[in-house]
Amino acid sequence: MTNAQPPLSPDGRWRWDGQAWQPHSDLSAPGLGRATAAPPGGRWSRGLRLARASWSVLRSNPALGLLPVLSLAGLVAYLLPLLGIAAGLGAFEPSQRPLAWVLAGWYYLGASFITVFFNAALVAGAIAHLRGERPGVGDCLRIASARAGRLLAYALISATVGLALRLVREEFGIVGRLVSAVVGIAWGVATAFAVPVLVLEDVSAVDSIRRSMQILRDSWGESLVGNAAITLPLLAAGVGVAAAGVVGLAIAPALGVLILVVGIGGLCVVGAALSGIFRTAVYAYATGQGAMRGFDAADLSTAFAVRRRRRGLLP
Repeated sequence: MTNAQPPLSPDGRWRWDGQAWQPHSDLSAPGLGRATAAPPGGRWSRGLRLARASWSVLRSNPALGLLPVLSLAGLVAYLLPLLGIAAGLGAFEPSQRPLAWVLAGWYYLGASFITVFFNAALVAGAIAHLRGERPGVGDCLRIASARAGRLLAYALISATVGLALRLVREEFGIVGRLVSAVVGIAWGVATAFAVPVLVLEDVSAVDSIRRSMQILRDSWGESLVGNAAITLPLLAAGVGVAAAGVVGLAIAPALGVLILVVGIGGLCVVGAALSGIFRTAVYAYATGQGAMRGFDAADLSTAFAVRRRRRGLLP
């Protein structure tokens, strides 16, 4: 039984020895030539740099920040009437469980389409901005509208997966929750670039998923794990908002509720915008377009990580 080799960086020039990146001299390594420096710092520092780069893009073009606001407003406007219909039909009664699942499926489809549509608009705006243009909200929405058919098809697939995972989670106890979590993470990784592909490449909804997986395999290898570093600063900000809300609740309940509602809502909007910008920049890098303005290639190369194989367990 042979020892597993340490993982390579995506550009093939560096090897992780367990403590630091070391130069790798194997000129046959895949991806050679895409980057020339080891990713500096740890995952947290790289995440901060990626978040700052995304924030710089968002700050210089606030129109990109309006798209998650419109998405959130659309979801609320869609959900409230649906809840009223469900209540009126008695869908919350245990005897009306089939009806509840029908309405849940309808909700998943509509919510998925709204989310995907505005994500597509954000991708369109981000790629235009990163290429030196200044798109407005109307420009972004027009590009997304031109692809509404394929976005709807993808939303149908996404909604079906989401509803199936919810069914497994609710009907099969702790095993169902575990399976749902694992499959959900795998689905999120596999579709990481599906929306950018739908916006920027002429492919169908099904092919966008295949293309997303191909991009991931070609850029980060077969043992990919989804740990986009930008999520770490966002999670830290969420902890800060929660802590401020708890303090506010101790001082005055109304103040605490206001802090939580405004803070969490604002963080969701900003987080969605930053994630969309970040993912677009990673997509551009992974598809050979290079590091877009404001982003460093070494940081983008570590947006996803290669799973370190346990010695003696995997070939």
